[in-house]
Amino acid sequence: MQSNLIRTIMGRFINKGNLDLVCDRKLDYVDKSAMIQVINETLDTQNRCSCVSRGRRFGKSMAAHMLYAYYDKFCDSRQLFEDLAIAKMPSFEENLNKYPVIYLDVTKFTTDYKGNKDIVKIMQKAIREDVSKQYPDVKFRESEKLMDALFDIADSTKERFFFIIDEWDAIC
Repeated sequence: MQSNLIRTIMGRFINKGNLDLVCDRKLDYVDKSAMIQVINETLDTQNRCSCVSRGRRFGKSMAAHMLYAYYDKFCDSRQLFEDLAIAKMPSFEENLNKYPVIYLDVTKFTTDYKGNKDIVKIMQKAIREDVSKQYPDVKFRESEKLMDALFDIADSTKERFFFIIDEWDAIC
């Protein structure tokens, strides 16, 4: 792997790129990229929401890094994946770096806002602000709701978002 794969991170939640996967690949990396083919098969179906569950310390966050590096349209991750299993699969080219990806690590909020009953509202506001900055040409309706902002962007750009929520159970 070459260091030119690292790009500037533009947003806190969107456009995160592939820096985390670049770092992960420098460690003892176990190729779990075949999971991407499974996710690709569910796109545009009623089963398009997936939950990747594993025991503690089994690489869920690394899998999340892999997924957002693969789908994030704001970076070029081809070199990161060309030696992995997904590169040999039919949907590799079709979906590589094709989506705006929103990545949320819930533990960052549960740590910063421990005990706050409005944590979901705080998360939504932070994501909405970040997403709005990434789409300055989109006219947003007067609303504080994250979903309204995402619908406004989707209506304007005709793009669909790819969501990855890591450590989702931390809020429980």
